[in-house]
Amino acid sequence: MICMEVDNLSEVPKGMIGFTIPPHRYAKVKSEGDPYQVIHNYLDANGQQSDRRALALEIYYFENPSWPDKAEVLLPLQ
Repeated sequence: MICMEVDNLSEVPKGMIGFTIPPHRYAKVKSEGDPYQVIHNYLDANGQQSDRRALALEIYYFENPSWPDKAEVLLPLQ
């Protein structure tokens, strides 16, 4: 699914859906290696856990949508 952040969902174009992601605290990483491994290693080392029931986010930028080194991964925390 490809998403774009908007200010409101009052007018959703035909063929698209609108949804809201509930607020969470997130751990964020940008890495040349596997960002999920990096972030899980960090959380484990610091006694934290991700919230597996919440939505993880991957942010790519239009000017350089390269995986994994240019993407940001946000993992919701418990």
